[in-house]
Amino acid sequence: CYSFLSFLSLSFILSHLSTFLVYIQWKAMSIEERIKQFNGSGFDKRSYSVAEVEKILGVTRQTVYKLIKRGCFEAVKVQGGHRIVKASFDRWLDGEEV
Repeated sequence: CYSFLSFLSLSFILSHLSTFLVYIQWKAMSIEERIKQFNGSGFDKRSYSVAEVEKILGVTRQTVYKLIKRGCFEAVKVQGGHRIVKASFDRWLDGEEV
């Protein structure tokens, strides 16, 4: 009985190992790489969501909204949320004028 359960456990692990490795690779990708993989390589990202900027900067949602309010980078309101203009955010992140 024990050897049969061991076999099932090993079989389960091996069958899900490739899925787990793909997940690990995906987690290691940047946000832009994930979007390109999801949408295909022809996708040209022009804006970030507030959640993406949170992850990029390692700050809270509230901090991102404060930066938007201060005019640190351009943002537009879309369907009740904000989208941050990528070019503007990238210039701000590089220390250039917006």
